[in-house]
Amino acid sequence: MDTEKYVILKASNQTQISIIKSLEGVDIQRIAMPISPVDFIKLLHFADSKVNPRKAKINPIVKSIEETLEYSPELYYFYSKGILLSTLYFDLLDRNRVRLSFSEDEIEGIMDGGHNAFALARYIAKILLNENLTTWDDCIRYYRDKDNFIKLKTECELQSNSSKLKFSIPIEIIAPLDKDEASIEYYSNHILEICSARNANVSLTESTKSNKEGLYEVLKQCLKGSYKENIAWKSGENGYIKCEDIVALACLPLIKLSDCGYFDGNSDVGTLNRISLYAQKSACVKYYRNLMKNARISDLQSGKYDLTDPAIKSGFNLIDDIIRFFDKLYYYFPIIYNFNAGAFGRIKGVTQKENENHVYLNRYTGPFNTFSKKSTYNYAYGFFYPLVCGLTTLMKFDEQQQLSWIINPMDIDLDSNRVKACFAIYTDAVKEMQYDPQKVGKSSFSYKLSDIVMKSIIDCSK
Repeated sequence: MDTEKYVILKASNQTQISIIKSLEGVDIQRIAMPISPVDFIKLLHFADSKVNPRKAKINPIVKSIEETLEYSPELYYFYSKGILLSTLYFDLLDRNRVRLSFSEDEIEGIMDGGHNAFALARYIAKILLNENLTTWDDCIRYYRDKDNFIKLKTECELQSNSSKLKFSIPIEIIAPLDKDEASIEYYSNHILEICSARNANVSLTESTKSNKEGLYEVLKQCLKGSYKENIAWKSGENGYIKCEDIVALACLPLIKLSDCGYFDGNSDVGTLNRISLYAQKSACVKYYRNLMKNARISDLQSGKYDLTDPAIKSGFNLIDDIIRFFDKLYYYFPIIYNFNAGAFGRIKGVTQKENENHVYLNRYTGPFNTFSKKSTYNYAYGFFYPLVCGLTTLMKFDEQQQLSWIINPMDIDLDSNRVKACFAIYTDAVKEMQYDPQKVGKSSFSYKLSDIVMKSIIDCSK
């Protein structure tokens, strides 16, 4: 365990730490305990909320929590649901203490309870050092700073008997059951789903609302071909294509812009990682909605939002290519896999149908039905979803602040043996992950390999 990335917390008031293991025998455990303000300072020095699809900001909820802390601190523990944490490595120590790791920001940190964490961070900094922190990013920067951390911790210990700091903070921890590889892998594969569920799965409501407010109009304008007529943009609308699938893929150019620093200084935009495109469609819908409603990005007129940001507009011009490449890759991925010394049809969960002459039927296509050829294989998208997300590597952001393709993915010759060989490192990883599409689609390693594949394809084109 990285000594720079773990924190030791002590249960306040001699309270026993509650450890709950699954009756169903899954490799995840839940730990509940109260902590003191000084331990909250220690927690925030290490833990972030990047795993949380939402980013807290000052609103009536935060102000209500701060009011409780100021006027009824002794009741805060009973008023609050507390803070939900995720950690890969959990140790139960002596003297009612626990040790938690926070080295992987995408799956470790504050999963839920962001409003509580934000209100506590603001309140404690104000009480101890008269600091006025206005955003969550301000709080993280402030508490992460070593000098500020020492000042906060020292002052909090000196004022530990102050009535203003006489409160306990309920925390809940989700962690792997053990430290063995199987437990950690199981936890890693499911933690994003748990996070999404604990933050309330509201993708359908958010999608319908976003459509009504005009947030999807720019997407509709960028899509080409008959498939766009089959997208169900709102609840109850006919269409075999879910708008959540379109919105998720539309987040790819937004992630690229974020990686290029385009949204730096606009903390209200929030963050999203590429794994969410596969594992957390609801998080993608919320991220897209939050970003598109930002005053720096869209104008609000008569209850409808109109995108005004030219860089984002240029990114959305790539969406149709991304969608079509998804379907194209659905056809070619089994061919690529077999080329690289594999036997795709033998993988459990992959099916093929034969006619009366025992010839495999070409009847399967990707979700958008945009590619002219149909595959003989019916299989889960998780096998290749990271490769679709790897298209961010093929994007470039130029000096004119326009996003465009280095290589248009639809121009990649997937019949070329030289190109197919670029995927070997990825297909080998599929085997290492026991041919499990869920593991492939949710592993950060798959996305790193996808970037390597796309860089190799760029080199092939030179």
